[in-house]
Amino acid sequence: PNEIARAAKRFALMAVTGELAIDAKVLPCEQTRMEAAVLAMWQRWRVGLPVVNDGERAIEAICDYIKSNPAKFPSGDTDPDRMPSGGVAGYCNKGLYLFTNSGFEEATRGLGKANAIAALRAQGLLVQNNGARAKSRHTVPVLGGGRPEFYAVKESIMNEDERENKPESRNQASTDARGK
Repeated sequence: PNEIARAAKRFALMAVTGELAIDAKVLPCEQTRMEAAVLAMWQRWRVGLPVVNDGERAIEAICDYIKSNPAKFPSGDTDPDRMPSGGVAGYCNKGLYLFTNSGFEEATRGLGKANAIAALRAQGLLVQNNGARAKSRHTVPVLGGGRPEFYAVKESIMNEDERENKPESRNQASTDARGK
C-alpha cells in the first residue's frame, strides 16, 4: 500500500542521513551498526501495522469518499434546481447512500469493485432488493418516476462502532472477491 511505500522512503532517508553523519564524523558510530538500527526500527514499525485486507480498505475508501464529498450526495428529496453544480456521485435517501455507477467506481478506485461489493455484503452494509445483484432499485424523488439501480450502502458505514469486524466476515469478503 501507499502507506508502506511512503514509510520505506522515510526509513531510507534515515539510513542515508546516518551514512552522511558518519562520513562527516558527526555520528560516532560504525556504518553497520547504524544500518542495523534503521533496519530494526523498520521491522518494529512493520510489526505494529494492523492487518488490513482489500475489503476493509474498500470500506474505508468509501467512508473517506463520502466524508470528503458530502455535496456529491444530496438528499433524494432535493429540489432539482438546487442540485450540486459539480454533479452527483449518488443520493442520500432513507438511510442509504445510493451510489451511481461512476460514483461507486470513483469511491473504490484502485481497490476493485468486486472486493468492495464482497466486503459490503459481508459487513451487512449493502442493501439488495433485486435478487443477487449488487445493485438495487430505489425511488429517488428528485429523479422523477421509475426505480433506477444504485449501489445502496447503509448510512451505518460511517459509524465504525456499528460495523461488524468479525474475522469470518473479513475472510468471507476476501473469498467472495476472489470467487468473482
